[in-house]
Amino acid sequence: MGYKYRINKEKIDYIKYIYKLSNSENNHLDKTLINIYHYINNGDIQPAFVYSVDPLIISTYNDEIDNILLLEFPNEFAEKYNLKFGDKLLTSNVYWTKKVTNYNDILPGLSNQMRYVDIFPMVLKFLVDDIDYDINSMYSEFHWEYIKNLTYAYFKFSNGKARNGFFYFFKGDKRG
Repeated sequence: MGYKYRINKEKIDYIKYIYKLSNSENNHLDKTLINIYHYINNGDIQPAFVYSVDPLIISTYNDEIDNILLLEFPNEFAEKYNLKFGDKLLTSNVYWTKKVTNYNDILPGLSNQMRYVDIFPMVLKFLVDDIDYDINSMYSEFHWEYIKNLTYAYFKFSNGKARNGFFYFFKGDKRG
């Protein structure tokens, strides 16, 4: 894409506020920002869309496994960012060759590359300065329909449970 994303401090502060982070979680997030910056700018940019507003669930596609992951965020994000069902978004995906989460929600698709076992998609809208680009020109309508169909199939054949969208930022999973 050629963009250099900049982390937006106000958006990071909003994350801290909404999640009511402890001092140690705040410190961890602050120390992690350099990694997040690196991940955002060197990650795999992929499409995502708002699957649900209440609760706020984002369906994130990743071509490495040819399937989606669901990320859940506090409902306040839907209001703050004026999100509606079906809104198109972008993520920057980071992949790992070893499992770094305890999730069993990665369901490999037919074109799975078999190179990675874990994924962390970061929704750019919640982290970076707004950039004026046309998401529709980046992905065809066929592509958007494909990830919507994958999302519906995912819900049909799995428990449909979503990950906490910011689990990585807080030293692990906050779902409990």
